[in-house]
Amino acid sequence: MAEGRARIVSVCSVTDFVDGWRNHRADGGAIIDIETGKHLAEGLSMPHSPRLHDGALWALNSGSGHLLRIDPQSGKHEEVVFAPGFMRGLSFCGDYAVITLSLPKMGRLEGLPLADNIIRSGATPWCGLLVVDLRHGAVAEWLHFGDLIQQLFDVAVLPQMRSPTGVSPDSAELQETITIEETVAAGA
Repeated sequence: MAEGRARIVSVCSVTDFVDGWRNHRADGGAIIDIETGKHLAEGLSMPHSPRLHDGALWALNSGSGHLLRIDPQSGKHEEVVFAPGFMRGLSFCGDYAVITLSLPKMGRLEGLPLADNIIRSGATPWCGLLVVDLRHGAVAEWLHFGDLIQQLFDVAVLPQMRSPTGVSPDSAELQETITIEETVAAGA
């Protein structure tokens, strides 16, 4: 989004046939400017969550496990940090990025750079949140969900919150969590 309008989109592949992306998961992805049709970055692996933040274009190269900083003019991208999971959600708070990691589904890593990158790093895939310091390209904090949660799809930063909590959308707790303040008309 830019200035309240959809501006940039990620695609798993630029093919135009049903399920064509499945044959191009490893390197067929792109980030596209909707207004101009220009491919801002190509050769990506299952890119997710393109975001404009602080004058830069960011995206998750989910099939490789990297947060990318992209130069929209040249299409060159820099791998900022690696995470051992399937990245989907991306949000920002000042100099920090908050990223969701999901456990890769069984058999879905085959043919993706993420599989090799996990092995090379000596890590084990996990589900949780990463907080990345964008100034240094390093993980500043993390939250690991263990076996409780296996998939996360997005994340949002809530400004001015000190003790947020997570509530399942289909839980009874949600009904008790939401409050709506009654507005009183002026002079009443």
